Amino acid sequence: MIRQLLALGLIISFVAVVGCGGGMVPIKGEVLLDGKPIAGATVTFFPQAGGQSGTGVTDSSGVFSIYTGNKAGVPAGSYKVTVTKTGGAVAPADMTPGSPEYMKMMAKSGGPKTGPGATASTSTNQLPDKYSTPEKTPLSVTIPSSSPIKLELSSK
Repeated sequence: MIRQLLALGLIISFVAVVGCGGGMVPIKGEVLLDGKPIAGATVTFFPQAGGQSGTGVTDSSGVFSIYTGNKAGVPAGSYKVTVTKTGGAVAPADMTPGSPEYMKMMAKSGGPKTGPGATASTSTNQLPDKYSTPEKTPLSVTIPSSSPIKLELSSK
């Protein structure tokens, strides 16, 4: 009886750890436009199977990290990736996407627009429109990725 209770306890603990851990895969990548890094671009991963999108903002060298809510990374799966850049605010390197400060800054700047069916305003987007919506973007990734994520955009 004690063995059965111990086994049941271990199973429940395992399920709780796996379920509560969220299965998030840390995501770091780089965005280039015509071979040059893009600073201040919003990168959004839209899960093709549905669910919450993950978002990040590129730093001065075009490097980004993706956050889903206030958790680093995204769950494993296939994603359509959008990249937009508006004249709005750029998050400081020490500000975590999803944090209250980040959300206030983005609300003031009018972006980023995320979630299912989100679109970026084409009148203020500084990048080619084809990267602005999940329906149009040619960019897609499967997480976990076997190679570094490098999003190479073209102005043509």
